Amino acid sequence: MLRLNQLNSFDMTIFFKVFFISLISMTLIACDGFEIESENGTSDPEKTFTRSELAFNVLFSSLLLNDSGLSNNRDGFIVLFKSTADLDEIELRNNDDNDALVGNYAWTIENDKLQVTYPNGVTCTSTKTAESGLEYTASNICDGGEPNNDRISNTLNKPAVFDKDNLSPSTIYIEDGDNDQRIDFYANDSFEITHLDSNGDDIANTTEVGTYDDSDIYNNVVKLDNADSNADEYRLLALLEGSLSSGTMLQLRYTKSTNVLKDIHIYTIDTSNRWDVDSVYDNISIDD
Repeated sequence: MLRLNQLNSFDMTIFFKVFFISLISMTLIACDGFEIESENGTSDPEKTFTRSELAFNVLFSSLLLNDSGLSNNRDGFIVLFKSTADLDEIELRNNDDNDALVGNYAWTIENDKLQVTYPNGVTCTSTKTAESGLEYTASNICDGGEPNNDRISNTLNKPAVFDKDNLSPSTIYIEDGDNDQRIDFYANDSFEITHLDSNGDDIANTTEVGTYDDSDIYNNVVKLDNADSNADEYRLLALLEGSLSSGTMLQLRYTKSTNVLKDIHIYTIDTSNRWDVDSVYDNISIDD
């Protein structure tokens, strides 16, 4: 009996040692697995596109913020999400002709990704990879060939916050070579544009009048609606970066009666009342 008891005691000792070692191992594995899952869940969340962040907003590629230097031109593209299903995309082409390619394309959100369909049948899918404040990055793949316009990918930006109250009341001088202007913004949401000669003096009979307001389509965009029937135009202003004392301003000028883009100006702002022309795109092609 003594030997049997000793044997049973020995077997039980081994059993408990194996049991406790197994229990500790299982606990460590479980804890390690929990930590890995928790880390992945918090540090690398899935990035998604939503209609609410895109519809009626403006995006532009980071290339527009690069100094044009000696070329007097900038690269990049601008995307105007004018509805929940249509966007206008403007590609600025850096060459001597000041070309811009404009297209109206269909867009949608599929599986948290942005899909854009171009007129030539190409569909490009953009996946958001990072987001921080007014900037995010996206990767892109296309099905059916290559689009005529730029893909919506790499680093994209939203304009700085900007509304009509930033302009009222104020006077702004636009230095634009042979087409210098003074714009007077009044507190009653009206404005006057006066063309200036080489000495900075008013040119007689050139004053145009209109009203300005926050855009009725796009967020953070101010619309200058020219009331002069001879001018037949309106302008959209978007502050790409900075402020009205030190920043970069985008102007899109349209024919009012046909809603066709006439030209694009990018201004650099170095003082609170002077905008200097940086780049001009007045050779507009339509991608259809």
